[in-house]
Amino acid sequence: MYEYKKGFTLVEVLLVIVLIIAIFSMATSMLTSFSRPNQKYVEKDFDDIRSILGQVKYLKFLGEGNVSIDCSNGKIKLLVDNQIFDEKQLKTLTCESDMRFSSASSTFEVKINQYGYVLFQRI
Repeated sequence: MYEYKKGFTLVEVLLVIVLIIAIFSMATSMLTSFSRPNQKYVEKDFDDIRSILGQVKYLKFLGEGNVSIDCSNGKIKLLVDNQIFDEKQLKTLTCESDMRFSSASSTFEVKINQYGYVLFQRI
């Protein structure tokens, strides 16, 4: 007669290993998406900053009064003679001070000279 041995077959062991790997890969992809900010919001913030800086360069080229940028309360504001000319809400970038921004991964500073040329510097 046949004797039954206790244990698992090779197919059962491989099936369990494949399931563990599949669950682990799904969990890591979900956790990495929660740990870093959504990339489209970061790109939107950079586009908003580029838009404001483009306007600064244009207004300085036209010689429009005193052009400055204020960054406070999660907003970046373009001021002409201390009047708000344009304002953008930042979602993922925080303002450390005027023209110094930080994201989850880095900090950078923006400088504008009197001719409207823009310098991005990662700190």
